[in-house]
Amino acid sequence: VAEVNFLIRPESVFITWQYPYPEKEGLFFEIFRCRFDECELAAETRGNSFIDKRPPHEGLQYLIVSAFKGGGKKEKRVDPALRDFPVAPDSFRYEILNEGIRLLWNISETCLYNIYRLSPDGGERLLAKGLKEGYYNDVPEPSEVVHYSIRCQRENTEGYPAQVKITPDDYIPSRPSGLRYACIGGDAVLSWKENPERWVRGYRIYRDDGKDRIQIGETAYPVFIDKDKTRGRISYFITALGPSKESEPSEPLTLERALDSGGKAKIPLCKE
Repeated sequence: VAEVNFLIRPESVFITWQYPYPEKEGLFFEIFRCRFDECELAAETRGNSFIDKRPPHEGLQYLIVSAFKGGGKKEKRVDPALRDFPVAPDSFRYEILNEGIRLLWNISETCLYNIYRLSPDGGERLLAKGLKEGYYNDVPEPSEVVHYSIRCQRENTEGYPAQVKITPDDYIPSRPSGLRYACIGGDAVLSWKENPERWVRGYRIYRDDGKDRIQIGETAYPVFIDKDKTRGRISYFITALGPSKESEPSEPLTLERALDSGGKAKIPLCKE
């Protein structure tokens, strides 16, 4: 076994090594966890990595034995060289962007930062390694709950984690703007500016006659035709839909509606 590398955490030790032989058929490894001269078998594997999920301790050593079925062994005893673990990064937080999310934290000049996405079963996936700046952008699925973890790394030692959780409720769209109308065949054709957030899934349209405000429709695009022939003074409002919440309503578009002699609605007045 050659070139053994460690990533040491307060709760675990991650070990990788290079294969000692070009030929891998029939090759396997035994990993022993040792405290001074007392060793116990921790794992057997055909791969070239191992995660020891027990906390490291003083006097910790590992004995890695490579062997072929039928005979032939090599072994290497290694010391992970324990150090003080860095504290969890300070002020780990997030903000929602139009394209996704941004993770933020306060930096230390003595740290490089590793970012992980955590899975429900307790696993983790490395997203970024060795960051010096205090931010990282990601594009998770907005409809899912996502957990992130960050750790400070110094040499081969990774410190305590800080974590954040982002839920669908955190994606709240900005209020739609630019609401206007046009008259086509007696119908009010409403349109507005498309929201900048890529994760907006549609829009809701509300109408207010001065007594009640009701939802009259939902659309995936920033346009809607109101075929209702309601007379009188009415106001329209638009909201944008996030994964689970909707935005504040737009500024109202207020119209004075009447019927012509043919019974079709006409809109002679638009009051901002």
